[in-house]
Amino acid sequence: MCCMIFFCLACANGKSTINHNYSWLEGNWINEEQTNSETWNQISKQSFNGIEYEHENETTRVSEYLRLYLSNGIWNLEVKRIGQNNGKEILFKESSLSTYDKLIVENKNHNFPKSISYQYKHADTITVIINESRSKEKQYHLVRSKEM
Repeated sequence: MCCMIFFCLACANGKSTINHNYSWLEGNWINEEQTNSETWNQISKQSFNGIEYEHENETTRVSEYLRLYLSNGIWNLEVKRIGQNNGKEILFKESSLSTYDKLIVENKNHNFPKSISYQYKHADTITVIINESRSKEKQYHLVRSKEM
């Protein structure tokens, strides 16, 4: 009975009582077309740093700096897109729809994207969905890469 009350209070509070472990994000990932890649490093059990790269011809450049961290029981994703938002980070907060193998973060006040989803498929594949709405969505697969 006590556990049930605690669970109900936690749900009413809007905070997750389960801290998902997203350690499967760690590593080097590249999309199928080899035009974009991401590198994620786990700093601690509660923090990851990531960098997104764009590849064109023989040139590779940083396009985003990413920081995923746990705060007050909720995962937050800060995205700093190079050349956008006056150099400021955009903050996305973990959705209640997240699971151990699917990280969903949202910022409904941001123009695009409103949500970002990382879905762990298996040790070598992650599906990423970036969207504003169901009609405006970008989906791609990242495959684990040994090199960067």
